[in-house]
Amino acid sequence: MILALVGLCCRPERAGVTSLVRLFGFGNRGYRRFLHLFHSRALDLDALTACWARCVCDSLSPSPWESG
Repeated sequence: MILALVGLCCRPERAGVTSLVRLFGFGNRGYRRFLHLFHSRALDLDALTACWARCVCDSLSPSPWESG
């Protein structure tokens, strides 16, 4: 999962799973495994999206200790 998230942040193209496989240099087996990950019931997309949004909002909001 970590490789998938890093790949989504670093990939030079927007071709979905194919771009992750190209980025990491995986072959056909890598493609099928990544594809399975994104179609797995173990990945709760709503929870992941909510967590990501919280992280982004927290990192962009000013700290109460900052003045200005």
